[in-house]
Amino acid sequence: MPVREHVVARGRHVELRLCEHDPAGEAAAPPDAEHDRVAYVQEGALIVSIAGGPPVELHAGDAYVVPAGERCRFEVLEPARVVEAIGPAA
Repeated sequence: MPVREHVVARGRHVELRLCEHDPAGEAAAPPDAEHDRVAYVQEGALIVSIAGGPPVELHAGDAYVVPAGERCRFEVLEPARVVEAIGPAA
C-alpha cells in the first residue's frame, strides 16, 4: 500500500507527520515500542484495528491513538491524508 510520509515539524518531545495513503488493500504498521501515535484523519476514509481490537471505520474529522508497543492494521477505503503526532519525537 503506497504511503507517503512527510515530517512537518519536530520538537524535543513530539514529531508531527503528514501521511498520505492510497487505496490498495490492507497493511500493518509494525509495533513501535518507544512511540505513541495520535492521529487525525484530515481527509478520506480508512478502517483501523489497533492492538487486535475490532476494526473501526474512520472518516475525515475522526482521530485514533496507537499506544507504544501496539500493532495497527489499516485498510484505506478512499485516498486518505492523516496527520500524526508521535511522542517522544522519533
